[in-house]
Amino acid sequence: MKKLICVMILLIFPALAQGKDLPRGKWWQDPKLSSIIKVSKEEKQKLDELYTESRRNLIKLKSAVQLERFELEVLMEKDPLDEAMVLEQYRKLDDARDSLGTERFRFLLEVRKLLGAERFQALKLEFQKHRRGKKGRQKAGRFKDRGEPGPPQID
Repeated sequence: MKKLICVMILLIFPALAQGKDLPRGKWWQDPKLSSIIKVSKEEKQKLDELYTESRRNLIKLKSAVQLERFELEVLMEKDPLDEAMVLEQYRKLDDARDSLGTERFRFLLEVRKLLGAERFQALKLEFQKHRRGKKGRQKAGRFKDRGEPGPPQID
């Protein structure tokens, strides 16, 4: 059931599910944005905790995707080709990618729960304004370049 709900969300809201309508990294540490969204000190602390937990999980999950992709490449190079094993390995790769996407979306849901509907919409609007204003001048995706990576993109 959980997987079905995630698939439905990914199909209905693909940009939101990938976090494309929201800034990457620790956007709540940007003084201008955090004052617009009215993020309290306690909420910043909670967001820091959520971010750290999510980043740890994303690093592990991305490694799992890379490993499954490598194993698929190894199987594809074997002669003779074992189609059943290749399909099974592809399923493992697909599951690893799904887990990675689910973790990204889980973080997004936690941010939404913490901010509530109104402030979450305000965050999306501010980021959309920022992206439109910065197009062509710098890479969109961050309010300020603090040298912090955002979540890795789904491969």
